[in-house]
Amino acid sequence: MKKKILLIEDNAAAGAKIREILADYEVSVITDAGAAGQHQPDLVIIDADIKAAKSLDLLQQVRWQLPRINVIMLSASNDIPLAVAATKSGAADFLKKPVPAQALLAAVEKQLNQAGQPLAGEQLAGWLLGESRPLKKMYADLRSAAFTAAKNLVVLGGVGVEVAAVVKYFHEAGPRRKQKLKTIDLSEFNKSGLENHFWGAVKEATAASVALEEKCGTLFIDKLDAVNDVFRASIVQYFRGRKERSGADVISVLGLIDKRFFPPELAGDYSWIEVPLLRERKEDLFILLSHSLKQAAAKYDKKVKGWSADALDFLANYDWPGNYQELACLVDQAVLAADSELVELKDLALDANSFLRGGTRQPEGSESELYNLLLAKKNGDVSAVARFLDIPRTALADRLEDLAD
Repeated sequence: MKKKILLIEDNAAAGAKIREILADYEVSVITDAGAAGQHQPDLVIIDADIKAAKSLDLLQQVRWQLPRINVIMLSASNDIPLAVAATKSGAADFLKKPVPAQALLAAVEKQLNQAGQPLAGEQLAGWLLGESRPLKKMYADLRSAAFTAAKNLVVLGGVGVEVAAVVKYFHEAGPRRKQKLKTIDLSEFNKSGLENHFWGAVKEATAASVALEEKCGTLFIDKLDAVNDVFRASIVQYFRGRKERSGADVISVLGLIDKRFFPPELAGDYSWIEVPLLRERKEDLFILLSHSLKQAAAKYDKKVKGWSADALDFLANYDWPGNYQELACLVDQAVLAADSELVELKDLALDANSFLRGGTRQPEGSESELYNLLLAKKNGDVSAVARFLDIPRTALADRLEDLAD
């Protein structure tokens, strides 16, 4: 099957010439960059000399609509600042017109081959899979921040959210992916007297004197919550805005669990990305459960293939206070406990409080369902259930009789 190339060009003669050179590819020509998202190309070529719009605006429109597709820009101008700006804005290559046929073919082949190498965003951590509206918004916000680069960034995660996976996507999906993603873990500097070591690590990570392939494109400051209020405020103050001392081409990302730890008066100096909590993505839950179950079954060599209706019903109504880490642990434990091809409700490693957080069940049914679940887990041993609940066996036996009437 021929590779598809989208050419954005308003000069009919120039378009025909390029199509002739790229005869081995399926080339579609449009004049409006706003329509790029209606196509599914493997590569985009933009003629920067289109009269209807500025060249960088054309590039920006394409990057918004086709964030993972490589772009080649052509221009009759020998404008070095334009070429540099286009590269920083995400152009994979910049060629001066008229482009010799062999040079254009070589550039196209190179970019198509590179496009075959998956980005980190296509090798997502399992919990980042899904099609829910909150997740799509997060990805759109990340791409916007990656290509505008007007401010440094705060990624607000929450307990049970691996912020590093989101930062990796941000770095790989943007124009700095050819540079290094460097991480500084603040938990290593949370003792008194280590602040100077942190600032030394920042200076080393963003040094301008290193070789091009070692230059930092994204600096991730992880676990901002781990240090004291004074140290945290000094870090936030340092990275606010686009300060020359932190590297003009470096985006600094601060990882945060709780917004309450952030100095409110400086919040407006950063772009903010909020990672949606699991309970906000219920439409993605079955995708996440399926993915996690397959991984756990392979890891533990168990022939577990799915979930019982009761287990799925419970998990769909559960409020997931531990987010994605809780889901991963729960699935692992359930797969280990399962004695058939389906994970049953009794296989879920939940305590009494967890069960009562299980969502929309009617209050009058919750107690009975809880006891039935615990009895199933303990193979009908009332004494074991009483010990688990820390109540006398006789009191539990009497209550079971009452509920049965």
